[in-house]
Amino acid sequence: MAMTIAEKVSALMGDRGDTFLTEDGRHLHDIALELGATVETNRHLWRYEFPDGSAIVACELYWDLEGSKPWSFAGEEVLEE
Repeated sequence: MAMTIAEKVSALMGDRGDTFLTEDGRHLHDIALELGATVETNRHLWRYEFPDGSAIVACELYWDLEGSKPWSFAGEEVLEE
């Protein structure tokens, strides 16, 4: 199965939700915009939705692929299982 745009961005970031910069210094926000993401904010969260419907949700300290519900973190769903 092909990777979503959000998964590709995550891979560019080393799949490390605790960092917002790539090894060459590019910021998650800039990469998301370059790849056509729309950005929404909700209190202390940012949601980057990509043209393929995938999304990344970020707060000040970390980011993650979006979970099964909008504005959720996929990693939190894994912890709940």
